[in-house]
Amino acid sequence: MDFATAVQVCFKKYTDFTGRAQRSEYWYFFLFSFLLQLLVDIVTGSEFASGIVSLGLLLPSLAVGARRLHDTNRSGWWLLLGLIPVLGWIVLLVFLVKEGDKGDNDFGYDPLDRTVDPHEPAQHDVDAEPAPRSRYDDDNGNDGDDDNDDDEISNEDNPWVKARREKAEAAKEEAAAKKQEKAAQKKITEEKKRRIEPPKFGRDAAKKDKKDK
Repeated sequence: MDFATAVQVCFKKYTDFTGRAQRSEYWYFFLFSFLLQLLVDIVTGSEFASGIVSLGLLLPSLAVGARRLHDTNRSGWWLLLGLIPVLGWIVLLVFLVKEGDKGDNDFGYDPLDRTVDPHEPAQHDVDAEPAPRSRYDDDNGNDGDDDNDDDEISNEDNPWVKARREKAEAAKEEAAAKKQEKAAQKKITEEKKRRIEPPKFGRDAAKKDKKDK
């Protein structure tokens, strides 16, 4: 994604905190925000104008930050690490520069449209962080609070989990179909070979008849 496209997408998704954002989308918009803020300060020298620009960029910056964290299969609430001086900034920076999950994850489709082997575990399942990996705390969609279980979306209702499961099932069906096709082709080949074999006489023919019986 180039600079202009990233800025356009971020303003189009001004308050969209859902889905995923690749690294170029986030960092190009970050650069745009910095340059715009610097330009306003130089041209106007007004704190009021600078404040208006900062306020206008606040929501899209938070939204693209949440989507960038979603790309690594982390909740957007990790943006609150920015409130912790130094240590929180460092951890949040590591999350924001990390490569996104290959293939679909709990928050949506891969913005780079990369494909994965359906039988291979997802990247976030292999390199899981100690921190919460998603809005779901276990395989049943329970968060440990029985009062709120009905309000949570279970993995069974998660469209991204369904899509991944359907992809795996489609791959299995395709493999089974190929196996059947290969077996049928082998049978046809053996049948043709049998037809062109020269006839057996004498002792060889007796052995063949006995074997067929």
